[in-house]
Amino acid sequence: MAPTAVEEVDERGPISAQDVLKQQDGGFPMDEAVKEVLLSLGMTYVSVAYGEHGGVMLRGEFDSVNEIFRLMLGFILEPYSYGRYQEANTATYFYLCLARWQDRWAVFFGLLLRGVCQLDAETNGQWPEFDIALQQLVDKVIPRLLGHLTHDSQPIKPTIIHGDLWEPNLGTNMETGELVMYDVGSYYAHNEMDLGQWRADFCSSLRSPVYTRAYLRYYPAAEPVEEFDDRNRLYSLKGTINYSAGHPGCIVRQTAYNNMCYLCETYAPIAGIDKYDPQKDPSVTGARLVPTFTKPPTDQVAMSA
Repeated sequence: MAPTAVEEVDERGPISAQDVLKQQDGGFPMDEAVKEVLLSLGMTYVSVAYGEHGGVMLRGEFDSVNEIFRLMLGFILEPYSYGRYQEANTATYFYLCLARWQDRWAVFFGLLLRGVCQLDAETNGQWPEFDIALQQLVDKVIPRLLGHLTHDSQPIKPTIIHGDLWEPNLGTNMETGELVMYDVGSYYAHNEMDLGQWRADFCSSLRSPVYTRAYLRYYPAAEPVEEFDDRNRLYSLKGTINYSAGHPGCIVRQTAYNNMCYLCETYAPIAGIDKYDPQKDPSVTGARLVPTFTKPPTDQVAMSA
């Protein structure tokens, strides 16, 4: 189905999704325009928006994702279609993309880690020892640490997480004094995943163990409990390597590699990589990197490898 242009203007302005869902008895609104596409596809993801304002928003998302997908194949879900519902009383628009479902957390995390490492390699160049460690993590360490997690002797349940939880994405409501969060990058994961970023070089206040201890009082560590810190080290890799991909030559790449060496050394030793060095581990030394939010010129950075 070819994407359609926004054709009409709804003079009533923005329409509340809650108001439309009341008319739908709370169900997800479907339409023949979407069903005819879904019948020919496998797993998909569908966004719906109401009114002409919603149509413009989804068209913008569709066009943006198309460009990102063209430049970085495989980095995001493949955009498939944008259009307008045929039978809806209220102007209703949809954006549909292809998706793959993965119900095994260890496999999902391995794919996620490979993805950010690919971005990092494109920015910082290949690093043979890093690649060896990554392959060993995906093949041996991740299945060992994440393959059989339980809580109260039952398999862990997927939890919606923030996805990018650290200080710049936290603030205070000036009217109420309550904590607020923003810039989410949510997905379903093991809830401990959000804590991994707190271990990173560029995290400041949240690196204090007091925050992790407070979290665990409300959400106890998965079993095996004694492997919580090693899982936390593993989960920290996603945020750290992602930061490295956005900051060429940054020291955090070395930190991530050192953590990978620790995990391989502990759970699946392999030749061809370095020995873990505690003096390069910020969780041991307390060293901290002041984060930056701009990329330095590539001719002014030194490679970490």
